[in-house]
Amino acid sequence: MKRLIRNRRFKQFLTPSGTWTRDPKQAQVFPTDEEARKAREEFPLEDAELYYLVGEEPSMSDFALGLERI
Repeated sequence: MKRLIRNRRFKQFLTPSGTWTRDPKQAQVFPTDEEARKAREEFPLEDAELYYLVGEEPSMSDFALGLERI
């Protein structure tokens, strides 16, 4: 399972450079919830959630939590 940060409104993932992409393969992967929490402090993340990608592509098995909840 991979931890990614996703914009709720636009369904885009945060990249290592701080931009957004629709491709989860280009997204920044966070090894822990704590690392994702630190990213919230580094980048202006409005309307973002911590997205748990279960497989290689988004699917019905994935789930998300608001960053304010972690």
